[in-house]
Formats: sequence, structure tokens, C-alpha cells
Amino acid sequence: MDVEQYLLSLPLVETATLLPGALFIANGKTIYQVMDAGLSDTYKAREWRKNEATDVALKPQSGLARYLPVIKQGRLLPPFTSRADLLHHGTTLIYVFPTEQNAFEAASMDVALCGASAGLYVRRQEPHPAFEATNGGTIFRLYYFMRTDAAVHTSLPDLKYRLGRPLIPHIDGPMYWRLLPNWDGGPYDVNKTIAMRPIQLEEMLNSLSEDTIPHRPITDI
Repeated sequence: MDVEQYLLSLPLVETATLLPGALFIANGKTIYQVMDAGLSDTYKAREWRKNEATDVALKPQSGLARYLPVIKQGRLLPPFTSRADLLHHGTTLIYVFPTEQNAFEAASMDVALCGASAGLYVRRQEPHPAFEATNGGTIFRLYYFMRTDAAVHTSLPDLKYRLGRPLIPHIDGPMYWRLLPNWDGGPYDVNKTIAMRPIQLEEMLNSLSEDTIPHRPITDI
């Protein structure tokens, strides 16, 4: 199934019926998130992880519709019924992405689809090149990456033999990831070792002793 077929397989819904936090696709492949619902003129959505400049109204008859674009229908990204849906038979899956941005956005989308009540957030897994979807106690999914935002190649090829579980290429992950605005389909070689600056033991211990506040704002999720 390609992306276009996947989009057509998603349920077409009236956006005004969606609950806060729901994600839907409209205007091509743009991802929107319901920001307010059921409160008269505050019924709106926003491009996912963007600012209020991308706000749209969901009710044509609302006051917001007088000065905001209206999106009446969209393709719903079905939410998870439980955060445990991120696991595979109770096991944490490890995905690998070509870029740090792709890994972070995929993790953020998984967390968003679990809903605010799941208590999940995205946390950087120092000192490894990875993000995790976690509730602070349990890691529900891992997202490793091959290249940082600064275009520095990571030491993932050297680490993968110590992880104890197979790395799953991101293209074998959920289809909805392919709708990410900065999706990178590769190719990349997870087996190719690239020389990195050695991690000093003291530096690693200092990183591990830091608080677990995410390196990215939770409000971006």
C-alpha cells in the first residue's frame, strides 16, 4: 500500500465531531490537530506542531469562520486505544531513522495518537542517538537515528550490537509516519560504521545524572 492508498483508507469524518487532541489529514497531506472542541466559537484546529498562524475553523457557522479558513471534513488518523499499543506483545520495539528530525516527529506522532490521558511524552535517551516514548517509568517505543539535526553521523552502527534487539527500519513502521512533513525515506545503511568522537566516561555519567526533562518542549508534541 502506498501513501495515497493509505490516505484513502482512512475514515472521512466531519472535523467538528472530533475530540480535542485528535489528528486528521486535510488540504493534501497536511496534519491538523483539534485544539478546542465543543465550545462554540473556540471550535478550531491547528497544523500539527505549528503555531496559531495555521489555525482553521471547523464549524462553517461559527464566529471563527468569519476570519479563519474552514476545514469541514478530513481523514482521521485513528487514535490508539491504549499506550500499550506501542508495544509488540509486551516488548519495546526499536526503530531506526535516517535523521534526528524524523525520529523525533515519529515519536511525537505516536505520543499524540495515544492521547493526553496516556501520560506519555518524548524524551531524549542520552547518551545514545535516540528518543523514547515514555511515561517516565516505562519505555513504550524507541526511535534511534543515523544523523543529527547538525548533519553529524551518529555512532548507531557501533551501538546496535549492544542493544540486544533487532533494529527495525523506519520504512517498516506504521504507514502514518509517511505523512510526516519532513519524512525521509532513506536509503541508509545501519551496518556502516562511522567514526565518532569517543564518549568520555565522565561525560557519559554527567549526562546520565541529569534530570529527565525532554530536550524538546512538551508543548511541541
